[in-house]
Amino acid sequence: FASLSGGSIRVGLFNNAWLGVLGGVDMAFGTFDRLDAAVVTPHVQVVAAPIRLWRLHVGLFGECGWQSASIDAAVGALNPSGMRLGAGVIVQWEIMTRLALDFRWNNRWLRRSGTVATTSFTTGLSIY
Repeated sequence: FASLSGGSIRVGLFNNAWLGVLGGVDMAFGTFDRLDAAVVTPHVQVVAAPIRLWRLHVGLFGECGWQSASIDAAVGALNPSGMRLGAGVIVQWEIMTRLALDFRWNNRWLRRSGTVATTSFTTGLSIY
């Protein structure tokens, strides 16, 4: 992508303080080779963050979803849609009881004529 913007939203349930299941969607919009592009990925994520040091929580997550991409042109060689798997590390800094600052390192794999891997680092807020 030459230029890109997007975001994620997740909603779920934590059965206890460190283990949760989340449903969500990632969205990205931008340009690819001067063509408008959009990527939307609904997914399910399992988060386990058992390490707690005062306000710092550390753990791992895994996800499975379906990536759907559209590009405003007939680009036959590029079909970035399909099943996407991912895993990563999550670090949260608890600001107050129901608000935390998230730091996530993600590694994701998309299967299409071979496997395409992407890595990203994101930050955000979690409201509990």
